[in-house]
Amino acid sequence: MDHGELDNIEPKVIVLMIGNNNTAKEKDGRPRNTITQVIAGITAVVNEFRTKLPDSKILLLAIFPRGTIDDLQRAQIAVINTAFARLGDGNKVTFLDIGPQFLEADGTLPRSVMPDLLHPNERGYQIWAGAMNPTLDKMMR
Repeated sequence: MDHGELDNIEPKVIVLMIGNNNTAKEKDGRPRNTITQVIAGITAVVNEFRTKLPDSKILLLAIFPRGTIDDLQRAQIAVINTAFARLGDGNKVTFLDIGPQFLEADGTLPRSVMPDLLHPNERGYQIWAGAMNPTLDKMMR
């Protein structure tokens, strides 16, 4: 964003899905980033968009669920998403958590939606688009 990527563009809406890779683990099992680091990084990106593209609205998506119910990353993502929600101001930044739409009633993430419990497949992308489109449509008006 500091090398001209945002120059000479004027998007009406920016869809921002960010932070999932930051919740990953390194090869030695340590978290890639702390919760505080992830929140600070995402906040910085949102603020940069607001500064460089002040007329654009931002649709900030919550980090999608990943792994199994008892996976530590699920708890980390919940904390991060709670902080993300505070970035939504109802005007320029809209926060949207569609994560529950990927999950079964018991909270499991079905492999029929995310085969590796991380990346959506075609069905997962259909859920994503269907869940996001009503909000995106409103923001585009």
